[in-house]
Amino acid sequence: MKGELCRNRLVGHMGCLVMFLMFGCQGTNELVNLKVYGLAPSPDEKHGTLSVSIQDFEDLRNPKGDLGQRSHFWGGATRFTIWDGDIGKGVANAAAEYLEQSGWQVQQTGATETSTADVSVKGKIREFTVSAKSGFGFTELTADTIIEYHAENRLDGSIERITVGSGGKDSVVFFDPEDMENLVYAVLQENFDELLDETVVKGKTLKRKE
Repeated sequence: MKGELCRNRLVGHMGCLVMFLMFGCQGTNELVNLKVYGLAPSPDEKHGTLSVSIQDFEDLRNPKGDLGQRSHFWGGATRFTIWDGDIGKGVANAAAEYLEQSGWQVQQTGATETSTADVSVKGKIREFTVSAKSGFGFTELTADTIIEYHAENRLDGSIERITVGSGGKDSVVFFDPEDMENLVYAVLQENFDELLDETVVKGKTLKRKE
C-alpha cells in the first residue's frame, strides 16, 4: 500500500512538472529591454590621443525598435529591444564610452551642432539583430551587427568610411536575459575593437590603415 502511494505521488509530481514546462515556459510576447554598459577597449587596442565628436547613429533597420526574439520550446515568443528602443542613440553612447576609455577626448553633439573636435564620427546601423531559440534543456543565442562609420577629419576635410561587421553565438541550459546582454556586449566590443584595428591616428587625423 505504501509503495502504491509513493508511486501515485511520483506520478503526481511528474504531472505537475510537465504542466509547468508546458505552460510555465510558454512565451507571452513580453518585451525585454536589454541593457549594456561598461564597454572598454582591450589594452592593445588603445592608440593615440584625439578629440572626437559623436552624433547619434542613424538606424537604417526596419523595424527600428526591436532587436529580435526568443522562440520558446513550448510555443510563443519573447521580444527583445535595447536602450528603450532608441538604438541609434544607444549605440552612439556605447561607442562614445568605448572611445573615451581608449584615451580619446569625446563629446556628443547634435546633428546641427558645429564641432571643433579633431574628428567627427557618424554611424549608420545597417544590422543589429539578436535571436534565441529554446529547445528541451538548452537555448541557442546569436547576435549580429553591421555598422558603417564615417570619420570626418577637421584638419584636412577628408572622410574615412569604414564598415564593420561582428557576430557571436552562445548556448545556455537555463536562459536569463543577462545571457543575451553578455553576448551583445561581446559583439559590440568586437565591432568597436575592429574599428580601432582598421584605423590609425596620424597627428590630429584618423585614417584607414592601408
